[in-house]
Amino acid sequence: MTITAPPNADGAVKPLDYGDTHVWIAHVPETFTRSSYVSYMELLNEAEHDRLRKIVHQHRKNEYLTTRALVRTVLSKYTGCHPRSLCFCSTKQGKPELLDAAGATPLRFNLSNTTGLVALIVNLNQSVGVDVEAIRRDISDVSFERWFTPKESSVINASPPSLKQLRFFQFWTLKEAFLKALGTGLTTPLDAFEFEIVEFDQIELSLFDQLRTTPDEWQF
Repeated sequence: MTITAPPNADGAVKPLDYGDTHVWIAHVPETFTRSSYVSYMELLNEAEHDRLRKIVHQHRKNEYLTTRALVRTVLSKYTGCHPRSLCFCSTKQGKPELLDAAGATPLRFNLSNTTGLVALIVNLNQSVGVDVEAIRRDISDVSFERWFTPKESSVINASPPSLKQLRFFQFWTLKEAFLKALGTGLTTPLDAFEFEIVEFDQIELSLFDQLRTTPDEWQF
């Protein structure tokens, strides 16, 4: 799997080859310009407009609007369809998929958002997952054993105070992204698999349960 650069400023995208993965990032503004707000709203379908109206807090509204505009705009570049014409469905586990007239497309994507940021990952035919987190969160009261395997917990606990928070979120985002790629969410126990961070670009996966996959099928 190769992470390739998203498009140039002119909006053109490099076509996805089998095995390519593109990652897109959008920042959520505190306020939209009038033109941006209008153009984003025009992309949403009726159900999305209805959901947006039901969101109470403004920052959540901005996050939702940015997320839907990002996914519709980006996926339209790969499909050649108008952003508003794109149709989506969800698997039984709630993972979103893109539809066309014949049903599910070979285009695979996943979304994640956190405070001020939205990430979108896109691939052809291969399951993908992405997770982003705001690492300012205080983890002093977090029980690592609840979310991680004994080995992962020991690595976090053994980290210097200056690195403990970062190490926590490295493991957390890996686990979240993997579960989202599997499409199972938390129905898969968090101790059914384990990560070892050897280097920044060398991450090893171990599986302890019947997940119908093998570590060599994945890259992180």
